Amino acid sequence: MKKDKTIISKLTLIMLFTLCLFSCTESNSFDADCDKKINESDIFNILKNYNDSIASAKQSRGIGWIGWLSVAIADCKGAYSGAKYGGRIGALLGPNGAAIGATAGGIIVGGASSYSQFQVAKTISEFSPYSLQPQKIESQATFVKGFVLSENLIKEEDFSLGISNGLDSCSVRIAIQHNIILDKIDEFSVADARDVCENLSDMERDIIYSEDFSNLYNSTVEDPLNLTIEQDNNADQVIELFIEAVETSCTDQESLNDIVKHYRNVVTFSLTLTDEEKENIYTSISVMTYSFKYWSEKYPYLGN
Repeated sequence: MKKDKTIISKLTLIMLFTLCLFSCTESNSFDADCDKKINESDIFNILKNYNDSIASAKQSRGIGWIGWLSVAIADCKGAYSGAKYGGRIGALLGPNGAAIGATAGGIIVGGASSYSQFQVAKTISEFSPYSLQPQKIESQATFVKGFVLSENLIKEEDFSLGISNGLDSCSVRIAIQHNIILDKIDEFSVADARDVCENLSDMERDIIYSEDFSNLYNSTVEDPLNLTIEQDNNADQVIELFIEAVETSCTDQESLNDIVKHYRNVVTFSLTLTDEEKENIYTSISVMTYSFKYWSEKYPYLGN
């Protein structure tokens, strides 16, 4: 009897080890061991090789450049720039300012970028004579209101898409609020600004209503799809490669999820990216994931 228990225990350990090994391989699809850290030269080689390996899907992609994909890409650029520079603005105001500024920038600037590009895609899709003219940029106040009011509208089930892609809850929360703002933008545009201001912390108020943040907002949403990401750190190049992968190989939500998972894994094991840079990347790819889902379900005709 004792011998039988010993055999069963050994078999159980072997099964657990096998499951752990399988899980480790499945969650990290790039060519590196699960516990291996990635240096600066490796991360770009891994991502470039990955992009090349999936680029053949470009020919069969059925999503028009002016449709969901253009909006999602503009959203990704806006969320990244908002998080990156919002964090820098906040860092000058106090020890918690960087995180607060990055969150506010990711939600407010990312949401505005998405909405601005949607207006362009919609007018082009509808063959509007105004399609080539500059589109009206929604007031920053509208997205500030959304930033405050959307927080209480988050549901537990909203996290499922992001968590299933291995993204952390902080970046996913930003993406969820982003979608809520887009869905309720008409409500937020008429909300009482005084009530909203009362719900902002002193730090949030100082960041969001600073001249630097307003300049960031205006410069980013003016033409979000053609926004140039300044190459002043390693994270900038990672985002450029991520956008390249999406541009050439995204065919639907599932293929986007695959790209997101791969980039998330590579970024996680990077030795050269700082925690702040990683979080900015996570924020932008989370927003991209949720933005694509929102627009493709809300306005399916834009995908033609």
